[in-house]
Amino acid sequence: MVVVAHGVDRGSELAAASEEDDGYSTSTTDDDDDDDDVEPHGPASSGLRWVPYAAAVSAVRALLGASHHDLRLRAHQLSRSLSAVFFAGAGNEGAVLVCADVPPLGPALRDAQRTMVRVAAEEADHAACDCYYDAVRDVMRLLVGDAGLFRSAFSSHWVFFSNVEFQSRFRGYNPAPAVAAASALRWVPHAAAVSAVRALLGASHEDLRLRVHGLSRSLSGAFFAVGAAAAPFASGARFPEGKLFVCADLPPLGPALVAAQRAMMQVAVKDASHGPCDWYFDTVGELMRLLVGDTGVGPAVFDRASFESAFALEWEN
Repeated sequence: MVVVAHGVDRGSELAAASEEDDGYSTSTTDDDDDDDDVEPHGPASSGLRWVPYAAAVSAVRALLGASHHDLRLRAHQLSRSLSAVFFAGAGNEGAVLVCADVPPLGPALRDAQRTMVRVAAEEADHAACDCYYDAVRDVMRLLVGDAGLFRSAFSSHWVFFSNVEFQSRFRGYNPAPAVAAASALRWVPHAAAVSAVRALLGASHEDLRLRVHGLSRSLSGAFFAVGAAAAPFASGARFPEGKLFVCADLPPLGPALVAAQRAMMQVAVKDASHGPCDWYFDTVGELMRLLVGDTGVGPAVFDRASFESAFALEWEN
């Protein structure tokens, strides 16, 4: 079954999803009106740290996939992994770059680092872990924006598009920067996503009590793996006709995956008591709803038409 895309309806549906508390809101504020007054700074600017967009998204995705076990035993390593990408060395080669030093990304990254210090200092208690997920989710929100319309989050002083990378060509997707950024996101075949979530729904109370870390790791392996999986499209390769994929980074699926990770953290912290286990099944059930809906294809699923509509892409032969 293939989704029939209706551009306006799809946009409204996705925009509504982004208004949830755990969504990646990029609503305009008065501060955004000042963006045009800011002098743009490119990668050549002395002292600024520019990071390839794909590396930035991949690093933050990996942090969102951390289980309670990870936060309890290796918060230092998680902090180091964030630092390695955003705070150390050079690495300004790429089609799309983001600046780790200036607002809004710079302060958000520093907040994430602060929460990892708290997680380590407070031995991964519930409140510290909640702050961690909030802070890392906010970084991802800045990178991917609302419901696929990530361009609304981009402004000239902290995002840079390489003109060299986007030279004119005879065939492929336009606008080129949009498809380059979309390619950096995590795309999972629909069937694989359904299989991974189905396995979580089959967990018994003993599973939740004794191996919730393993369940969290299985979710991370399917949706949060380090490095972008090969996207089913490219600047010169069209999204495959008749194939279905989901994006683990964008709303509505991205926030739902983070909610499931939070639920498993609660199960671990509270020894699989009734309340956290109920929350676990609620959040995993919501994941399945987003994937299959009532007809086998849920609201988080992309086919060619819905992908091109959501990202405002046109294919030129």
